Amino acid sequence: MKHTIDTNLNHFWKINFGQVYPTLKRLEERGLIVEEVTNGERKQFALTENGHVELARWIAEPSIELPVQRNDLLLKLYFARHASKEVSLQKIQEHA
Repeated sequence: MKHTIDTNLNHFWKINFGQVYPTLKRLEERGLIVEEVTNGERKQFALTENGHVELARWIAEPSIELPVQRNDLLLKLYFARHASKEVSLQKIQEHA
């Protein structure tokens, strides 16, 4: 998972290895993700229905300006496929 984050999100969202598993545990405890059974050795997680709702809610909330190593707007736009087009356009217009 850290590799995926570093590969896909690293240019606008940095994360250290020590954040990954505690964050996954919190999300699982809140019922937002579930661990999927796989044949491989890697753990995989999927959003629950509540996880999709929470992700869409988070994407829609106002973005905050952070240092370059974390760009809240770009992270939300990366996950925009989980929200409506109207919410994504609103994010871009607010930023502009």
